[in-house]
Amino acid sequence: MKKREYAAPWIALIVGVYFIFLKDVFNDAALYLLAVLMVAAALISPWTARKLGVAYSAVTGISSGVLLFIFAVLGLIRYLLAL
Repeated sequence: MKKREYAAPWIALIVGVYFIFLKDVFNDAALYLLAVLMVAAALISPWTARKLGVAYSAVTGISSGVLLFIFAVLGLIRYLLAL
């Protein structure tokens, strides 16, 4: 694997840790769950990428994108139910 392929898990890890601090800004406990899942996805992605024989960034991008999409849909549902 090339050195630049190691950047994707670190970026996902940084974003996941950043969500922990956003919890206080948005006052939403669901961000803790998102943070834990993003950090877990970042830590598991190198192992999964090696097992599948694909680039780290592919696994990290897909897992992070799916998590963010799921939480966006759940946030929209929560908003619509609060109306």
